[in-house]
Amino acid sequence: MKRASRPLLNRLLSGRDDLAAPDKEDVLEAVLARHAPRPRFASAWFRFGVPLATVAAAVVMVLAGPWLRARDTDFQARGAAAASFTMRCVEGGVAAPCRVGQPVLFKLEGAGGRAFTAFVTSPSGQTLWLFHNVDGQALPPSGVLERAPVLDEGWAGRLEVIGVFAEERFDKERVKALADNPPPGVEVVRRTLEVAP
Repeated sequence: MKRASRPLLNRLLSGRDDLAAPDKEDVLEAVLARHAPRPRFASAWFRFGVPLATVAAAVVMVLAGPWLRARDTDFQARGAAAASFTMRCVEGGVAAPCRVGQPVLFKLEGAGGRAFTAFVTSPSGQTLWLFHNVDGQALPPSGVLERAPVLDEGWAGRLEVIGVFAEERFDKERVKALADNPPPGVEVVRRTLEVAP
């Protein structure tokens, strides 16, 4: 308990029992200090819970970061789309399952100014060149190549089409070598094409 001040004792002993304004303020402060609710931020939950929750959230973000990142591969660090191509067979002007004798349309994406070469190699080792050094800058806005190769009877079955996007133009033998071991500046895309007899 707070000890009474000397002037307060003198006043009370002199017979005056009413309090002066400063004395009333002192009494009010003493009562409020004893009975006022503690501020929320002083509670143990706030003092220890908030820092612990912050540390826990940071640990979760570090450990779960690889799973939380987007899996979208359409963009690369430089902002350029990854080079790719798609193939569709056409029958009567409509997309259809591929069969021998039908044209195969190629659509290039992200070619930029690079040259595009595509080929198929048969199990016997024979190579069929579908495109060689197509200029990526000369593509129509749709990205669909104007020429559509037609596969004959010798090319029925499950084929692996290899597309090579290169900043330089290479001869066919060099392109085949690059497809197995691409250096910087060369992207190789492999697609499967089913061709029915």
